[in-house]
Amino acid sequence: MQITDCKMPNLAKLNKEKILSIYLSSSLVGIGRGADDRRLDRFKVTYSRLIDKAIYEYCLVQEDVINEIEEPKRSIKELQKGRNFYAHLIMNNLENCINSIRRLFNILDKLNGAKYYSLDKLVKRSINFDSKKIIGMRNMIEHLDKDIFGNKIIHGDPIAPIVSNDASSIQISDVKIKTAELAYILERLHDIGKQVSTL
Repeated sequence: MQITDCKMPNLAKLNKEKILSIYLSSSLVGIGRGADDRRLDRFKVTYSRLIDKAIYEYCLVQEDVINEIEEPKRSIKELQKGRNFYAHLIMNNLENCINSIRRLFNILDKLNGAKYYSLDKLVKRSINFDSKKIIGMRNMIEHLDKDIFGNKIIHGDPIAPIVSNDASSIQISDVKIKTAELAYILERLHDIGKQVSTL
């Protein structure tokens, strides 16, 4: 994996706007019609924590992509002390991000249509469309061991989530998603988190 450019959308601003903090603030001042419903509170805490985590992991990926690009530019003296490798960090953080998003979709399925919360139709449509790619990637990660031993992985296909040379897409085996699509999903889930956290 030779990364030469970083075309990942920047979510640093969202990373600073923690949904869990919004939830805790609203709880302290008594906002939220469902304050007496413990199950709703558990959903809100879990959703808030997971969206913050997913965005944080995405930002770590972007940071390590940039570090990987800059690594060869270090002085010869610095490089002689040892080369830093970021590929495994990128893979691990991508996997964490994708797993968190999949869990967020599960929570939304439970919340949506219940008495607690109803997704805007346009938001729901866009989330449902993009969620299929994420779910496909998450399923590929989850069943990778079986696929390897079942000879379903074509030789040369990546067996962990990797970014393209310009970090504009992510791929595992034959499943691919653009980083712009991933960022869009995170932005929408963050917007939903702001609404959910103050219910």
